[in-house]
Amino acid sequence: MALVPSPFAAIALLCLMTSPAWAWKDREGGPSSNVRPFLEVGYQTPVWFEGFHQGAALGFGLEIEQAPALGYLFRLELGRLWADATQPPPYFDYYYDRTHSRGVTQWSVGARGYLRSDRSLRPYGEICVGLRLADGIGNAEGVIVAPRLGITVACSGGAGLSLDSGLDFLARSPRLYGIVPVRLAIVFP
Repeated sequence: MALVPSPFAAIALLCLMTSPAWAWKDREGGPSSNVRPFLEVGYQTPVWFEGFHQGAALGFGLEIEQAPALGYLFRLELGRLWADATQPPPYFDYYYDRTHSRGVTQWSVGARGYLRSDRSLRPYGEICVGLRLADGIGNAEGVIVAPRLGITVACSGGAGLSLDSGLDFLARSPRLYGIVPVRLAIVFP
């Protein structure tokens, strides 16, 4: 059975993750929602890719805070990887693929744990699992695992900035087709 992302499965998972969070906030007497959207942008370095040496990405996501020290993530990243330009062989001039960049799309779900829950400067670690689709790089597609470390200046339930980095790698072959992202995110309340 192939792993195919379904919009219905994503919506069901999002509802499942937010329902205990709303119960937690209501019990504490806080606001009725703790779903915080974020927008991230950054640089990414392909590791063990065939000829690709740099990239950039734009990401969108939701963080669902279960408690001030724990949150769940749903993330979609749209990226581009660039390779060095190569000259076509003389006999393949007409049919040679001159495209030196490829698109990479990743969506993932996971958890984020904060080391400090009551301060404005909070370091965190997160682990996400998801799916990578790559334009024209079939071996780079599949289930990914994405551990990251970062720091944020957003208080629990508030807006702010975060900066993180890690290694997004394929679960079936962790030593091939990795991406090292460096992301700056704006977190909305």
